[in-house]
Amino acid sequence: MGKSRRVFELAKELGVTSRDVIEKCKAEGVPNVTNHMSKLTASLQETIRAWFPESGAMGVKDGHPPKARREEAPGKGGHGVPAPENVSDPPGSENDR
Repeated sequence: MGKSRRVFELAKELGVTSRDVIEKCKAEGVPNVTNHMSKLTASLQETIRAWFPESGAMGVKDGHPPKARREEAPGKGGHGVPAPENVSDPPGSENDR
């Protein structure tokens, strides 16, 4: 007998979001699949695999590739503001002598 798995585990394996799996289960009338932690029986896992074939599912939803992540600026915080390049020493520092 097969092992039960969580929605998020199968979704990750298939390259789709947990939400995609949950919404498809709701649309197909599958009971008790309500969140990413819901358990899936082995037979339901096989059905979901048929709905989301791995080869075409790698992060593509509705024919659109996933949005690229923004790159964080170098330095601490990652607030998108780069650190100034030419910073002079404050007055009275060792380099002011």
